[in-house]
Amino acid sequence: MYQNEARKRREKIAEKLADGQLLLSFGGNDELGVVGIPQREKTDKNFYYLTGMSIAEGLLMLVKSHGALQEYLFVKRRTANEVFYLGRSLDPAYYRERTGIQAVMYMDDFEDVLGTIATWMKLDKIYFCSSFDGFTKYTRYENILADRITRAYPGVQIGSLSKELDFMRLRKSELETEQIQKAIDITQEALAEAAKQLKPGIRGYQMQSILEHEIKMRGGSGDIVQALIGKETTIMHNFYANEATAKDGDLFLADIATFFNDYCCDISRTYPVNGVFTDEQAHWYNVVLKTQEMTIASMRPGKTAQECGQEANAYFTEELRKGGYLKDGETIGTLIREFRINYVTPGMVNHGIGLSCHEERGDEEGKLVPGMIVAIEPGVYFGDKDLGIRIEDDVLITETGCEVLSSNIPKTVSEIEALMKR
Repeated sequence: MYQNEARKRREKIAEKLADGQLLLSFGGNDELGVVGIPQREKTDKNFYYLTGMSIAEGLLMLVKSHGALQEYLFVKRRTANEVFYLGRSLDPAYYRERTGIQAVMYMDDFEDVLGTIATWMKLDKIYFCSSFDGFTKYTRYENILADRITRAYPGVQIGSLSKELDFMRLRKSELETEQIQKAIDITQEALAEAAKQLKPGIRGYQMQSILEHEIKMRGGSGDIVQALIGKETTIMHNFYANEATAKDGDLFLADIATFFNDYCCDISRTYPVNGVFTDEQAHWYNVVLKTQEMTIASMRPGKTAQECGQEANAYFTEELRKGGYLKDGETIGTLIREFRINYVTPGMVNHGIGLSCHEERGDEEGKLVPGMIVAIEPGVYFGDKDLGIRIEDDVLITETGCEVLSSNIPKTVSEIEALMKR
């Protein structure tokens, strides 16, 4: 599906290479011996971006020689133990057909191929481009490989093109946008089904199970599904909850990252358990909604993420002051910095989405550019009232402004109450 786009990406990132320079992209860890890490997080997003495939322990090598680009893909040959548990290795021809890269070999051949390349050209610099961050729970293969290379080839410099790929990934193609839109559509249908079963007496883990089931039945993967009830909603990102039993008058908050063909959306909605918002819930819901709408209205190409939502947050601040949550002279930032029991998330460009749930939210200058897809998620989290509300939508930056890709998911008080009634 992504073969042609992946080839163009490899050609573009290779423009950063000079003669005698290489780029190496590692596919991520295999299933065995790596516990406690979701399977999707074992694979490297930049490797997928450049090849169109998730290949556990695969290695992409791009070589620039005499101005020409040479491409090599190395795949793992499984041990007898791995074959027993995971199945046999796929033939290199399979990867050749899927990626369009003609030179596909087993990882056993990598060092010999590198040595051959080093004999007919002077190795100057080798770039890595891992998308993994500092929270990775296992030893970085790139670190080990970089050490081996510098020992074998003294004088070779090690660099990184990770940030350059981050900014390349920020600008979505039409094909990428279609995958994210499909993930959003799946989420919309899953939320509608979950709303039918939301009622007093249901448990949070049951709501989570319903959402995950409905997502999978439609071809998606709900990698992150938060299903929070009552007091649980007042913790902004509560990954340890969903034990609560829904009571009459509670709110239910769903935060969902659905993946489709490895691209994801990020959607949050808040529903009344009994189908009807109380006056106080409706008031704060409408405050959050207006803050979000004002933020989205301020977004357009050329503005920085920090410039968007300023008027929205002036309105939000005034409403919080009226409600007694801010004193004179205090700002939304005061609530956030002091970690009070009552706090909020402001109207802002929160983060980009794509192959990961959290990506860059601005280009190299911090500006919005056409093709970006970003999440906007203001919220209130009032621990003194067991009242948490978040509304999150995914927004595509266009040539002239922006488009809310998740606009079909019911969002106003009347739309949600009508949905619950059905």
